[in-house]
Formats: sequence, structure tokens, C-alpha cells
Amino acid sequence: AMIDGALTYLSEGRHREAVGLVDLSTMLQTICDGWSDLGRDVVFEGPDHLVRQVRPVAIERAFANLVDNALKFGTRCIVRLREEGERVVVEVEDDGPGIAAADREAMLRPFVRGDAARNMDDTRGFGLGLAIVKAVVDGHDGRLAFETVEPHGLRVVISLPAQPVAGERGAGAGTHRFGA
Repeated sequence: AMIDGALTYLSEGRHREAVGLVDLSTMLQTICDGWSDLGRDVVFEGPDHLVRQVRPVAIERAFANLVDNALKFGTRCIVRLREEGERVVVEVEDDGPGIAAADREAMLRPFVRGDAARNMDDTRGFGLGLAIVKAVVDGHDGRLAFETVEPHGLRVVISLPAQPVAGERGAGAGTHRFGA
């Protein structure tokens, strides 16, 4: 998984995955169900279906990285999906130690691991998860933000345009249904 993550990051920007219609609700529910099946406390909150044009493999990788991080550093994860005007918003919230505001920008660079990660077993990651998420979000003309959850925790907020990625309108003919 770590090698796959590294290769994904290194190829991001060089390989342009085709845009296709994806049911984001189904994708996020499937990611959450996978962790729930392993006994982890993961909840999905959102509509039954929300279909948008995205790069399917890249966006799934980004969301999976966020949920993986949430459960690596916390005991509970809540994934929320909603429409907000012309944008689609995905929140991944945990109850872990969070990331200090001063460290957040650095955590988006490759091979940077936070204090909590440095105290873990060194085989648990290369520090590419958030860098991959940032690259994928940028590739979708999206925005990524961190919010502190009180009394402790982190909420990662991804906001994506509701319209297809610029210059690729109609690029994907099929609808990708994850877990259906």
C-alpha cells in the first residue's frame, strides 16, 4: 500500500486520468463500510446518491487516504458529503490529536510526517497521504482546508466544483458506481 501510494503521488500531474461520472455517496459509503467491516468506528453522513464528474481513481485515493489517516490517529471517523451552492463538500473528521495550525501547510508536502506519526511505528507511512490528497484536490480545481475539532480532533474539508473539471466537459461517458 505504501509503494502504491508513493507511485500514485509521483505520477500525479503526469498522468491525466479521464473524468467520469461517479456516485460520490456510494464511493464514500463503500470506503466507510470497508473500515466498519474491520471493526472501526466510521460513519457516513450524506445523501443516498450524489453523482459528479471527477477522476475516479484519484478521488477515491484521496478520500481513502483521509479516512485512513483519521483512523490511524483517532478512534472515530465521520465522513460527511453535501452540496453547497455550486460546490460539493466532503468533510473527514476524527477525534485524534489533530495538526497544529502552524504545521498544517508543511503536512501537505511529500515525506512530511507530523509529531503523532513520528511516534508511531516507522513502517506505517512515508508522509505522502496528505500530499497525494492535495495533488488530487488541486487537479480537480478544488480547495482543501483543515479545521480544529474541540475538544480534540481534526476536520479535513474538501470543496470541489460541482461542474466538470475545466476543459474536460463530457470526457467520461460512463458512471462509476463503487460498491454497487
